[in-house]
Amino acid sequence: MPGGDYLMMFLLALLGILCPVFNTEVSFLAMTYRDNHLLVLSGAAAVGSSAGFMVFYYLGFSSRRLSRKLEEKVRSIDLNRFGRSSVLILATSYVLSVPPCTPLSIAAGALRYSLKKLIPCLFLFRFLKYVLLAYFFDSIHGAVRVFSHSVQGYKDALLAALRAIF
Repeated sequence: MPGGDYLMMFLLALLGILCPVFNTEVSFLAMTYRDNHLLVLSGAAAVGSSAGFMVFYYLGFSSRRLSRKLEEKVRSIDLNRFGRSSVLILATSYVLSVPPCTPLSIAAGALRYSLKKLIPCLFLFRFLKYVLLAYFFDSIHGAVRVFSHSVQGYKDALLAALRAIF
């Protein structure tokens, strides 16, 4: 049931962000083996992980007082002072996870970063991450499939030759 797979991917992506026991990318790659439309599966993963990062955004947004150490780190990440390049910082984080997305999301919330900029950037670049991951995995999977078929052909030919000898 593909529809159930998309819901499961959404929930696994959300859970993978909120509780990093589950690796979202591994869950996503496991779901690509099933008969799922890769763009829809990428969308489900992007929405789930985006929702998880929004929880961290609101955690930072609603925090009244941060510890001194955390407040210093948040001030050093101040996305508002980066102007246009803040979208590039967020994009890099949400695609490559460098810098890590969770502290960046908390800092964005604590600094009241604009949701009009954050939400489209978050979803778009998480979606891009999963599309690229699906494309890369599909390419490798196809190459492995071709290689295994050629090995199977050699094995069959070798077995036939051995049967002819004996």
